[in-house]
Amino acid sequence: MNGWRCPDWCAKDHQCTVRQGAPCGVHRSHPIRWTCAYGSLVVVRNQDLHGRDWLELHAHARLGELDLPTQEQASRLAVEVDSAIRRAVLPTVKQRPAVGNGALGNHNSARS
Repeated sequence: MNGWRCPDWCAKDHQCTVRQGAPCGVHRSHPIRWTCAYGSLVVVRNQDLHGRDWLELHAHARLGELDLPTQEQASRLAVEVDSAIRRAVLPTVKQRPAVGNGALGNHNSARS
């Protein structure tokens, strides 16, 4: 052990790079998984050595179950997830939606 104490929620195993002595170590929780009607959601809490917290969010959503092209469904999903995170994390800050490019295409939504 390198002298750093892990928070109660930290996995305190190979997932915690602070315990391993990494100079840029990160405390990591065990993954929490929810089975949802659309697929699943997995979250992992993280905290760096400076106390900054963030959440890793992995969503597995089945596409193609609506009367929309799969590409359009994927694009809509990305925009809606971005909007939901912004509402939860930045409730008082009006932000422009993320602009994506790559596999989902370039989406400049007029939503804010």
